[in-house]
Amino acid sequence: MQIKKQMNSTKFFLIPVLLYFIILCCSREKTNNTEKANIKESVIESPLSLPAFMDAALNGNSDKVKEFIAGGLVVDTTDENGNTAMMLAAYNNHTEIVKYLLGKGADVNHLDNNNRTALMYASSGPANETVKILLKAGAEINVTGNIEGFTAIMFAAAEGQTEVFKTLIDAGADISIKDKDGETARDFANNNGHSTIVRLIDNR
Repeated sequence: MQIKKQMNSTKFFLIPVLLYFIILCCSREKTNNTEKANIKESVIESPLSLPAFMDAALNGNSDKVKEFIAGGLVVDTTDENGNTAMMLAAYNNHTEIVKYLLGKGADVNHLDNNNRTALMYASSGPANETVKILLKAGAEINVTGNIEGFTAIMFAAAEGQTEVFKTLIDAGADISIKDKDGETARDFANNNGHSTIVRLIDNR
């Protein structure tokens, strides 16, 4: 998928990447040595602890997430792509889990291996409540990914997430930032047919 030209082109691959990272988190059968090193002794005996923790966050199983944290799992433990449980919860708008993990010290500005943040993942979908929670917790709004240079508001514009877009604008998102091809959030919205967002930008 491309956010600036056609939805089925290869330049922008948000959905494939997100689907890949979801499948990876849900299907892995054991943790690698780096991940195991991040798990406290009380739960390290179970090689399935991390995948199950990630799966619980992704699917909104707050009781299971709390059970793992209570058992000693480190809140910002990451998978091999640098994703945390809060990123997964944010992506699916599981606000209760996001709030809980933040309360347990989760890093709101943690960067995955592609310099993406929980705010970026939340901004790509109908997760306006989560976006507000992350911003209130101090999420940096204009972080850019290190592959294409996308920002949270570019994700919102590309996916036509009008409410999220408004929230980000109100919070000070910079719509003048350009990606590595020199294009802005307006270009993303315009080339994907999201006229409401285009008008919001033009009327500012």
